[in-house]
Amino acid sequence: MKPSISNHKLLALMKNNHVTILDVRGQEEFNRGHIFGAINIPVDELQTKHINVSNDKVIVTYCGKGGSRSEKAAKILLENGKNALWLEGGYLDWPFFSPNRIPTEEPMIFHQLSEKESSSYTYLLADPITREAIIIDPVLETTQRDLNLIKELDLNLLYILETHIHADHITGSSELKKRTGAKSAVSKKAGVCCADLELEENQEIKFGRYTLKVLETPGHTDESLSFLCENMIFTGDSLMIRGTGRTDFQNGSPDVLYDSIHKKIFSLPDDTKIYPAHDYKGMLSSTVLCEKEFNPRVGSGKTKDEFIKIMKDLKLADPKNIHEAIPANLACGQTISQRIS
Repeated sequence: MKPSISNHKLLALMKNNHVTILDVRGQEEFNRGHIFGAINIPVDELQTKHINVSNDKVIVTYCGKGGSRSEKAAKILLENGKNALWLEGGYLDWPFFSPNRIPTEEPMIFHQLSEKESSSYTYLLADPITREAIIIDPVLETTQRDLNLIKELDLNLLYILETHIHADHITGSSELKKRTGAKSAVSKKAGVCCADLELEENQEIKFGRYTLKVLETPGHTDESLSFLCENMIFTGDSLMIRGTGRTDFQNGSPDVLYDSIHKKIFSLPDDTKIYPAHDYKGMLSSTVLCEKEFNPRVGSGKTKDEFIKIMKDLKLADPKNIHEAIPANLACGQTISQRIS
């Protein structure tokens, strides 16, 4: 694999002062314009002058177009025991012409994506500087859409997170993992042996400058999780907008779900944004305050006994894909035919 680095990843190293930038063009080219902070050693002189470059930081070499000169320079440095990378696109593709143009407070990359058949939401979150990303509750049928978006945004997908073992659709986890190398993550209580990470209460997942915290919120299913990141909580099927997940299968319990919602979710600041795994009425998000006040099942002062009665009186039919979805999701999204082949 070629030891290269993108503009955004170099920018992240620069912000943390973890890099030496080495311009390996000729001095005249360097004088006409260069990346701020760079030092200049032409590639033809590097074999004898590499000792002038410090070993205590990553060294990123660049030339005009990110071609043979920067690659050759990185190779020389690597052969001499230094940690070196070459910059993709070179100086011509470098978009930040002065320190004042470096974005210091770019907002998180956030996409809420829908799947119509199961009315499911998938969430893509990423750090705009490091381009490290996570995806929550992907759906098999929309895997290519998600992959296209990840490629378009130049993201490095680190983790594929599941809020629970879904009964109404098959997860896209297996296919995303195969295509991106990301790690799959589900609740430890799910017993999914093919998952790379088994998640527990208060566990933290880091991507770039951001940290996602795991909250165990059982009740819809016994392994249900919610994910807290910044001022957002991704509640899966535990808490929906003006509703909750059902509690009549997969070891669900209205008693347990009521406690999960009130003790884990309603204890968060009122302005915390709620993003569920489903919505059937065209709603996108809510807040803790709105659900406390307006949720007809668990808000408006509803007691646990009232909630239990509401849930027991629902008499819902099983999801139409339940017999295919649950076994596949316990195998990280692989169907029976895929597991046999």
